[in-house]
Amino acid sequence: IHEYQALNQWQALARESLQDDLNWQQLAITLAVLGGGDRKQPAAEMVAQWLGQNQLMVKRWLALQAEMRGSGTVDQAIFTVAIRELMDLAQSGNGPKMRT
Repeated sequence: IHEYQALNQWQALARESLQDDLNWQQLAITLAVLGGGDRKQPAAEMVAQWLGQNQLMVKRWLALQAEMRGSGTVDQAIFTVAIRELMDLAQSGNGPKMRT
């Protein structure tokens, strides 16, 4: 998203909004991982536990990433769909519900 070349002010604003949304979803997933584990657990174990609990949504996210990489097209529509899917993943992990 950061490297996407905006052609006008509106595209630049949309890019910034998408980047903010991405940051929120990353935060939600991080909080879900931390909230689902024991503080004495190593981080790698907490991540593995979260991945195991959210296997279906993680597979869906990985499939979407593969499809995005293979499309050869980079535009805001792809980023919008990806952010939405990532939000679904973040919310499936019992993280805080972020703005939509």
